[in-house]
Amino acid sequence: MSAAQIIDELPKLTPADLLAVRHKLIEISEENEGVALCDAAASEGAQILDQMETGDGARSSSDAFAFLADSAEDIYSVADGEPFREAR
Repeated sequence: MSAAQIIDELPKLTPADLLAVRHKLIEISEENEGVALCDAAASEGAQILDQMETGDGARSSSDAFAFLADSAEDIYSVADGEPFREAR
């Protein structure tokens, strides 16, 4: 059975079966140093992304830019400018 065939069958599995597959993949990756290194790098990347998302959430909940929601700040309209056309 090819990897593509296995991947195609995954959505058909029950949550319990998917968990069993995940555990087996983890077990195999722990036995293979190359896979374990890739897994470690992926986990590190995921942690960095999580930290970035947490930071984005903190910034979006900040009051620093709350003034932009004020309608008085919305001073430009489509009629205020000309379309930008790059010279060729």
